[in-house]
Amino acid sequence: MTDEAQNLTVLPADSFTSEQIQPHAETKQEPMSSVETLLIADRHALTRSGIVAALSPLKECEVVAEAADFVSTMREIERHQPRLLLFEPRVLGENPTGVAIELHRIAPQTRQVIMLDERDSCCELTSRMHLSGGVMKFDEIQVVQKIIGEVVAGRPAFSDAYYASANSRKPCEALTDRERQIMAAILAGSTSRDVANKLGISVKTVENHRTNLMRKLNVHSVATLSQWARTNQCIYGS
Repeated sequence: MTDEAQNLTVLPADSFTSEQIQPHAETKQEPMSSVETLLIADRHALTRSGIVAALSPLKECEVVAEAADFVSTMREIERHQPRLLLFEPRVLGENPTGVAIELHRIAPQTRQVIMLDERDSCCELTSRMHLSGGVMKFDEIQVVQKIIGEVVAGRPAFSDAYYASANSRKPCEALTDRERQIMAAILAGSTSRDVANKLGISVKTVENHRTNLMRKLNVHSVATLSQWARTNQCIYGS
């Protein structure tokens, strides 16, 4: 714990009004108790166990629950009303951005700290979320400890790797305008012949564009392409 955090005067939680609690990342958030409660939400038990072990040296926060999916995450938030939620986006389902925004509305006392991995690193998942912190899953343990410690102390914090990820080129930006058109048509259920007729190009050309865009996005079927587009908020209009 930093000297600044140790010198803070701790007030009882009921002395704060809802207007005084500002969980947005751009606003300094004062800690509301000497020990902050933390919920870890990740689909993988091994990952959750590793996070619990990594955060165990931190005396200023306590892991009160773990969740492996959307339903259990919502249940544990309602049950424990944690001060911090450390989560991976995919645990929130197919629309993690929308769910995170709704969570901020119904549980404004819960500060959100997101964990991203390489698949998320080039995506626009977090642009509209109300985040207090962010880390990458490949960050060093000491980095994650520092970020959580800063958020507990009321200071929004994001790792260097997280910032680098946010500034990296998105996979969807590598698509040409034609590939984006074809991607949107495929996701709308159009066949290659339908797309060819609409765009005035050959079926073979459509199939070539389809192969190229799926290669760029590292997906191998229409089903996984659809899942990727929903998860990454990356569905284009035709």
